[in-house]
Amino acid sequence: MVGCGSVAKKPDSRIFNAANAGNGKIGIFSSLMFKVSSSSLRKHVLSISDISDRVAYSEDTTGISKAYNYILLTLKQAGFSQTTNPRQKGYFTQGFTMQHVNHTDQSLKSLGGFDLQKYFLPESINYKFVVSKPQKTRFEDIKKSISEGLSLIGVTYSEKAIYTMVIDEMSKAPVLDNLVEAGNVIVKIPGRKNPNKKVIIGAHYDARDGNGANDNATGVSALLEIASILSNVTFENTIEIVFFTAEEELPRGSLGSRFYAEEIKKNNEQNNVIGVFIVDMIGNNISPKEPGGPESLDLQYDKNNPSISKKIIADTKKAINNYLPSLSINVAPDLSFDSDDDHFQKMKIPTIFFAEDTGKELEAENIYFNTPDDLPKHIDFDGFFPEAVKAILISVANTAIPCNKSERCLGKAKCHFGSAQ
Repeated sequence: MVGCGSVAKKPDSRIFNAANAGNGKIGIFSSLMFKVSSSSLRKHVLSISDISDRVAYSEDTTGISKAYNYILLTLKQAGFSQTTNPRQKGYFTQGFTMQHVNHTDQSLKSLGGFDLQKYFLPESINYKFVVSKPQKTRFEDIKKSISEGLSLIGVTYSEKAIYTMVIDEMSKAPVLDNLVEAGNVIVKIPGRKNPNKKVIIGAHYDARDGNGANDNATGVSALLEIASILSNVTFENTIEIVFFTAEEELPRGSLGSRFYAEEIKKNNEQNNVIGVFIVDMIGNNISPKEPGGPESLDLQYDKNNPSISKKIIADTKKAINNYLPSLSINVAPDLSFDSDDDHFQKMKIPTIFFAEDTGKELEAENIYFNTPDDLPKHIDFDGFFPEAVKAILISVANTAIPCNKSERCLGKAKCHFGSAQ
């Protein structure tokens, strides 16, 4: 083991190898996991899901505002203060506004300009539906997205049904604009050695239908718990914990994470992002329609660019297996669509999507998904859920690399808790 006053002969890899930790000691990872509280997670899920209308694009923003304020209050209680200093620990907000087109016959008619009668629209639309040429491109993009999504989950709809979905989405889809302070909440824990290198963990706090206990009060609760636990831990690399709004917004999808990712791109920071962890639905690995008993925690990666996330997947899997050998994990290509990981994958940033189901399992087997019955009573507060949070906590800490208490990332040596570097 390299002493904190000496210099390592060779630089270690950017990602801490958890398999080397321990040497019979508790170690920082075990210490962090011990702090995960089932009662705290339960409290957060109950509080957030009790805010039943968390629809980000609703004209009534009462529900989503309550969830937003609950996040801010909890962060303050965990010791985080609002900050504008990028080098300082704290939280800040990232604002944008969504503008709506009213869902009325008149608004549909007023689009004007391009005849879509060839699409054989349903008889329920008793007027000639026309759109401009730019709208036609958007129509085709939305139709493709919906068709591909339905194909991925093995569901078949008639052409008329698909076109009805497209028209419905076109009529209510918001336009992104960065004018108003609202939306994402970002917690920053600056890295002591590499403050410009960052590890991102995110979850959306809006809901599509009803209480949204699993989708995604569980993800938000996990992030709140992780923020509280890591608030006084020093890391080599910066950690950003991001609460996204408007993930459930269709057809454009995941507007909060899109805005956040676009800011990274605008600031030319893609190469500074070591990895992104997205948490969405981790409350229960058993559903009445799921055969064969409990399932694994899924670590999903970009199926179009699997090599990009190969290293972070391998390191994360190794860390979880080392510290949580009892938790079954499954590595799989990401078959979701319009989720918060998509925008980072498109930027070729290493990304892992944590969930209890793959996209295919979600629609085929999870009977509570996007229904009013997505309630806290279906969350496994004493089993799978806290274990999943521990796994995600390990993943973030493993990638950000904890500092040795005495060295605190200030010297030339890279010292880690119990690490034989």
